[in-house]
Amino acid sequence: MRYFIFVLFTCFQLSFLSAQGDTLWVNHDAEYGLICTYPMPKGQTLFSLSQKMGSDVSTAITLNPDVDLSAIAIGQPLTMQISPSTIQTSPNSNALKIYYRVGPKETMYTICRSYAGQDVKTIMELNQKDSYDLRLGEVLHLGYIELPALAPTPRPATDIEKIITEEPKEIVISINDTMQSIALMDSMGRMTVDTNQVDELVLDSVALETERGLAYTTGNGLGTDELLVLHANAKVNSKISIYNPMLKRSVDATVIAHLPENSYPENISVVISPAVAEALGALDKRFLVEMTYIK
Repeated sequence: MRYFIFVLFTCFQLSFLSAQGDTLWVNHDAEYGLICTYPMPKGQTLFSLSQKMGSDVSTAITLNPDVDLSAIAIGQPLTMQISPSTIQTSPNSNALKIYYRVGPKETMYTICRSYAGQDVKTIMELNQKDSYDLRLGEVLHLGYIELPALAPTPRPATDIEKIITEEPKEIVISINDTMQSIALMDSMGRMTVDTNQVDELVLDSVALETERGLAYTTGNGLGTDELLVLHANAKVNSKISIYNPMLKRSVDATVIAHLPENSYPENISVVISPAVAEALGALDKRFLVEMTYIK
């Protein structure tokens, strides 16, 4: 027996940046040290922005191979190197807070001394820590940096965001026995499900959730050539949009199940297939992502 469901989507607009408000997230690169994604401020050039971060324009050019240097727009996200010499341990009114997420096998000494060029005791006091122990994915406040005011611009909408921001429309959903085939088929909004055990289902609206967290890529457990993920809260068989702010790459994947309890570290937000990791340009098994999904 088939049922037809008419769904009305409401409108949302979303954007992501690695620098938000008074916060700057940084990662560590084996060759370039601390790097971040920062929007081009008004009144600045690649040369002047590099100087303010204690770097040089040749490094900035190398880190941004796809950027047209003759036409850098205000708010355009740039990958920039940050010199430890520009990091302060006491704030002023214009400084951004610098945060770093602990990666595999990293120690307090490595992050403080080798990455940030700061005294271990100073960083421990800044984070109110009384132990050198670190958890994978733990967030450390490394200090402050004075940079020109941000002029952010939204990144292009992903397919799932386009669905939500389109004009309201009716979407037909068919239903089957296992409830395992619910899927967003395309950006025009066709969903289908088959079941014999549903009397009536009416969805008034779809609310998008946004989340910033740690992604973990598996071996072959989720398949090698399909865009699949496990997520704690996203609707099973719906689409999730995942964005890598460091490389400015995004991909839409299918949520095939919720994260099983006690199977992954508590700080893991989403488990992704190798195909998703490749699409995002993942360099490590664990890395920071921004997600948009239907709950």
